[in-house]
Amino acid sequence: MLSRTARHLTRRARPLSAWAGVPAAPADPIVGLNQTFADDPSTTKVLLGVGAYRDDAGKPYVLPSIREAEARVVNGNPNHEYAAITGDAEFVKLSLEFAYGPDSAPLVENRVAAAQVLSGTGGLRVCAQLIERLPRLTCLSERLAVANMLKTMIGSGVLTLPWACAQFGLVASVVGLFGLAWLTMAGIALVTRCAYGLRELGDPELDKLVGSGAGRRRDDGGKLLAERESTWEFVSFGAFGRRGKMATLLLLGAAQVGVSASYCDYVVATLEAWGLGAAPAFVAATSCLALLSLLRSFRSIAWFSAAALVVYAYVLGLVFFYSTAADDDDDGGLGRFALLFARPAGLGAFFGPALYCFEGIGTAISIHDAMVPPGVGGAAAADARQAFSNVLTRTYVATFAVYVAVAACSIASWGYQVQEVILYSLPENGLRASAQDALAVVLAFSFVLQMQPVHEIAEAN
Repeated sequence: MLSRTARHLTRRARPLSAWAGVPAAPADPIVGLNQTFADDPSTTKVLLGVGAYRDDAGKPYVLPSIREAEARVVNGNPNHEYAAITGDAEFVKLSLEFAYGPDSAPLVENRVAAAQVLSGTGGLRVCAQLIERLPRLTCLSERLAVANMLKTMIGSGVLTLPWACAQFGLVASVVGLFGLAWLTMAGIALVTRCAYGLRELGDPELDKLVGSGAGRRRDDGGKLLAERESTWEFVSFGAFGRRGKMATLLLLGAAQVGVSASYCDYVVATLEAWGLGAAPAFVAATSCLALLSLLRSFRSIAWFSAAALVVYAYVLGLVFFYSTAADDDDDGGLGRFALLFARPAGLGAFFGPALYCFEGIGTAISIHDAMVPPGVGGAAAADARQAFSNVLTRTYVATFAVYVAVAACSIASWGYQVQEVILYSLPENGLRASAQDALAVVLAFSFVLQMQPVHEIAEAN
């Protein structure tokens, strides 16, 4: 009877023996030395595995200080209460003071976070889990940011700038360009400073400022997710509320799409000039630009921006080359006098193209967010903000210098006879045609850069 019962229980237990098929894990290369040491019959063996104090007989030796610490713990009559989730607060505090020093600047400034964990490997495990759960915050380097920012500023507008400056007079135009450069750069800096200030406010202050109604993105605990919003989202919401934010983002997106559409149109026209029909040219251009738009990182886009700047250098090089060979008397000698005289009637003709030359605030703010991700704080944020300020200043100085040089060289050579698009002032030959084709490449590479803010807005909302 007992035999039958045992066989029955064995058959019933077999489905529960799945663990029997689990293979044994390989021995730890360090801890496994303990077993190898124990199995070795040598009388002169020495264990070089896990570091531990041992006596002359090879037995573990516990230091007297450890015995004293144990005795104090036992005699301290612990209550065995659960510790806080980050460990015993007093123990963590004293550990940090022991490791860093009680007067250490990071501790005094409250810039160190710590938690009590089990052993060194346990601490590494907890730290790795924390890093894995954090958002991937990768900051755009200054070098790549300069490439993107320069391409944002130096666009197709520079080709119409010489004609615009000729209508207004070069000296007055240089003053106007400087004013527009300063205003747009100050506008970018103002928007970013507003975001910095708003993010330093706590939830109650933000609620007083913009209300606590619908549209405020919060986490599961009700805390604002403002630190994860883009600069445009955060500042527009703080200034105008939810509806104003949506209006701002729509207007920004429309402006970026308008610029990008003009780039696409030029690429299509260039393909048509190569002999493609209207429909094939449109399909080819939009397909190519759509593929380029799959690049979603400013790091990747920066290489296309750098390539576009190199191609643009070739186009502007042709302008400088032919301007030196132009006939200064084509307009009766007025070309050089255009450097001196202002023509107030040409202010309108100058203002539009000049303003378009510095129309880059939408992309510039996106570049800022790539350099200073919303989740970065403390000293790292301060360093990133200073880096963006350096990039902004350098690129605007370089852009202003390029604009003045192109306008001055063109007006000095062609005077008031300069064409509305400077390329049409060049002689009709293969080099001029190559410059027009090169411009299509530049605008194709610029398309993905101009569309980046649109993609960010669409994905965030």
